[in-house]
Amino acid sequence: MSLTSQFVANLKRFRLVTFDVTDTLLRLEDPLFRYHRTAEEFGVTGVDRRRAGWNHVDGAQELVQCVRDAGKCVGIISNFDPSLPKVLDSMDFAGKFDFILTSYEAGVMKPHPAIFEIPLERLQITADQALHIGNKPDLDYEGARNCGWSGLLVNGGTGGHHHSFATLSHLLEALNTQQIQW
Repeated sequence: MSLTSQFVANLKRFRLVTFDVTDTLLRLEDPLFRYHRTAEEFGVTGVDRRRAGWNHVDGAQELVQCVRDAGKCVGIISNFDPSLPKVLDSMDFAGKFDFILTSYEAGVMKPHPAIFEIPLERLQITADQALHIGNKPDLDYEGARNCGWSGLLVNGGTGGHHHSFATLSHLLEALNTQQIQW
């Protein structure tokens, strides 16, 4: 999909757009997810969570590419462990992100303010120039908004407000055709 003037206008104020990963860009297959969770509960570490158990969420690659094509810095902020870069690379996201910040690296988990402040400090931008897209109202949307960022939810449209979208494809369509009120 090519960029529309509306897409560019909607993202004009932002220099940084970040994404959550799990259930926003990638979805872990349910049986494999249960296996990993059980293994971790029993102290088993080093379980390979790369490509075998992950699927792209529909519209993920297209939305990330459109944001990049709009000239924005694109990053990841995720409550994930240090294996995330390998997972993203194995899922054909190599080179698509300017940075990947995990809760492991940050030392705190979303919605803690520090995980949203670190990218601002590194990029020397202000919170009003940042947008975070995720699927958890409390961790992603409220976490970002409480730090002065803008936020969008992709959670089946159950957020109850105009910043909530059913799917990434619906979000991309809205960015391309509607004026988003921040």
